[in-house]
Amino acid sequence: MDDVSICFEADLSMGLFLVADKRLLRVNKVNKRHPIFDNIKAPFDWYFKNDILIIPDPVPIARVNWHDQVPFLGQNLECPGEFIAFFHYEQKRVDGLIASSLTLPEYDYVKSALAVDNV
Repeated sequence: MDDVSICFEADLSMGLFLVADKRLLRVNKVNKRHPIFDNIKAPFDWYFKNDILIIPDPVPIARVNWHDQVPFLGQNLECPGEFIAFFHYEQKRVDGLIASSLTLPEYDYVKSALAVDNV
């Protein structure tokens, strides 16, 4: 959101919430050539909760509710696109974050916060 750089580690695991289907998936071995990075290009909005980096797909898609909001731990995440990506993150500098693999406990935490039953 601010002028902060986000560096993504290679071959990481992430949580991927598909907004239309209301499904949360765990996606492994994500690298810079993964299709989600076609959509996640600066500038984009991002959020964080504890050590979880949350990035809604910024590319709008046509659907009944153009700006779907996904409730997440008392916060409404606006998502104009197809997905919301969840990563683990660490702040290395004041102006830089490292996005790395979402841990299994963090994935379970996201899953329960979204009230999603499937894997």
